Parts: sequence; structure tokens; C-alpha cells
Amino acid sequence: MCFYWISASTQTIKTAVLVIGNANSAWAAGLQAATSGVKTIILTPTNQFELHDPGLNLHSGIEQEFLNRLKIKSGNSTTPVGFNTVVANEVIKQWADTVKNLDIIRNIRYLKVSRSGAGWVLRLSNGVTLKAKILVHASGSDLNTILNLPQSAAPFSTPLNYSNTTYRTSVASGFSTNNASGTGSFSTLISLIPQEQSGVILANDGGQNMLIGQAAGAAAAYCAFFDKKVSEIRLKELQGELLKYRLNLIPFEDVSSDDPQWKAMQVMGLMGVLKASIKTDKVLFNPEQNVLLEEIEQPIKDLYYKAQIWFDDHKAVSMTLENTISMICYVGNRSPQSTPGEIEKRWKTAYKFSMPFDLKHVLTRRQFSVLINEYLQPLVVSVDGQGRIIR
Repeated sequence: MCFYWISASTQTIKTAVLVIGNANSAWAAGLQAATSGVKTIILTPTNQFELHDPGLNLHSGIEQEFLNRLKIKSGNSTTPVGFNTVVANEVIKQWADTVKNLDIIRNIRYLKVSRSGAGWVLRLSNGVTLKAKILVHASGSDLNTILNLPQSAAPFSTPLNYSNTTYRTSVASGFSTNNASGTGSFSTLISLIPQEQSGVILANDGGQNMLIGQAAGAAAAYCAFFDKKVSEIRLKELQGELLKYRLNLIPFEDVSSDDPQWKAMQVMGLMGVLKASIKTDKVLFNPEQNVLLEEIEQPIKDLYYKAQIWFDDHKAVSMTLENTISMICYVGNRSPQSTPGEIEKRWKTAYKFSMPFDLKHVLTRRQFSVLINEYLQPLVVSVDGQGRIIR
């Protein structure tokens, strides 16, 4: 944890990001903001975090790491353990002690919250003044009243479907209910940004969701680090940061966040290159199924101008490794002479594929995802607030 600069005369603490709250989302928001490189304070009115069992949610990112640490701390690293708030707080304390840029002010309440220029000033119950650039609201309804905000929304209120393109603006995903039969859903960047108040990021979903908290923390860190308004957050950069720290943006139930090709498959799903199978509320990527020309043709045409010509010249072909490389070279302006050899060298080492390199092999959705993500980088294609592609 970091040390504050405290003025002897004014007793003022300054930080880039201030997280207010004492539950799961507050911890995840503070941890992510600090990990993303800015000074962060979590202000909690209690001595211990009021942590909740993440249950059977679709775990990833900080939440998955928390559960891993909890198992180890409980002395059982291989099977699920009962949730113990005392042990959970011990995990948080030990974790926080190793994190640069993070400190926690415990058992202190705010008496007043007000604007100061583009930032915030809080007067605390211990007489200290706390100044912050960005405020993450991971608290209860009392802070909603102070900030003139509506009541908090339910987490992951948008079930994944393809009737529109808003899924491309996802910044976190999980189940809409905290049980195994929950619907795979996501939260958008817009859902974290209140229209009624600038300089605030929302993570006040009842405090129980580390996934939304992590997204809020990354968004706050972006604003503080680049000195941007909340309205100026660049979606693609935020999504890239969240993928870096292994947070699911699309709720694939059959692709674990510790899968070596997880990021590539997340990008394919996020950009709609390979869409999920949604059956009985389950969102499945089906990574070992062969990729089909008809499922990827239009999405890739939508993303890349030159793809139209390649597909016009390759009707009814199978997406073999050879044909996929041909498309990559044409659309991505890469050398058809050197690219096959480059991919072959990386096949088992960097890509970690077990099957032999065979140009006639029809690629699985997993293999196709890795190659497209590596050579065409679909995540950098810009979208608007509704997820529509910007040319």
C-alpha cells in the first residue's frame, strides 16, 4: 500500500481515485484502479469489508483471483470451500499490503461530499479533508441522495443476444442472477456513467459484484491517468485494459479465464466475428467446433473493407488453415510468402496448439480466433456507443 502526503496545517489527503464503499465491488474497484497505475483510496465506514460470497457466478478477473486466494488461505486449493467473511477479510488485507498505489481508510465516515473544480472534496469524521480527481460510487442509497443519482441498477441487466450490437460495448459480463441458472449477461460502459453527475463512476449494484467493480476501477484509473473526463473514456482502450487483467467481457460458460487462448476467444465474441450459441440461457462459444465460412463471412466483411473482395473470390470454401492464412494476408496486407512459416513457428510455442501444423486442416473456432486476433486485431476497430462499427 502507499503512504499519503498529509499537510500538517490543513490535514489534507490527495488521491487520484477515491472509492467509497465496503463490499465486493468497492474492493475490486480500488484494487483495479491501483493496479492500473494511479493512486487510489478506498474509504469504508467499517473496520472490515462486508464481503459476500460470489456464489456460482461466472467468475473471472479479480473475482476469480479472490476465490483462488480464498481457497489457498482456507487450506484447500482444489475444491470449493464455504465462504467465511473473517478469512475473506484476511485475504483482502494480505492482498492489499502487496499492492502499490492502494490504501484503505477504515472505520471513517464522510460528513460532506462536494465538487471542487473537476474533482471532489470530502470532509471526513476524523477532521481530515480528502481530495480526489475521480469518485467511484460503490456505496449505498445515502450517497445516491447526496449526488442526486437514481437508485442503483441490478448487475448485468442486459442479457446477451444479437438483436442489436450493444454487446460490443461490454465492459464486464456474468450472470444476471447469482446462481447456476442465471442468464449470461453484460454491463456496458454507458451503464457505469451517470448522466446526472460528472466525475463519477458507478459500481453501486448492491456492492456484491467484483466484476462490475473491476470495470469501474479501470474506468476511473483511465480518467485519472490520462486526465480525461468520464465522458471521454475510450471504450477500446478500456476493454483492452480489462482483457489484460482477464475480466470476461462476453459470458462464455465453456471458456475459462485461465484458458491459454481465452483472450482471443473473448475478442472474437466481443466483436461478433464468432457469435455464441445461446440455448436455455447458456452462452457457449463451442471452441472445438470447426469454423464455418457462412458464420464468419459477413462479420469480417463488416470489419474490413478488403474482405469483400477475398470472399467474392473464395465461394463455398472450407476455412482450412491454408484458406485462413490467404484471407489474413489479403485483408491484413501481409506477405503470403513469409506468413505461413511465421505461423508454423508459433503454432505450438506461442499459440499452444497440440495438433500438427497442417495447411489442409479445417480450423476450429479456437484456432481461428487465435490467428484472426493475432494478425487482423479486430479489437482496434472502432464502434460507437451502440456498438455499431465506425468506418
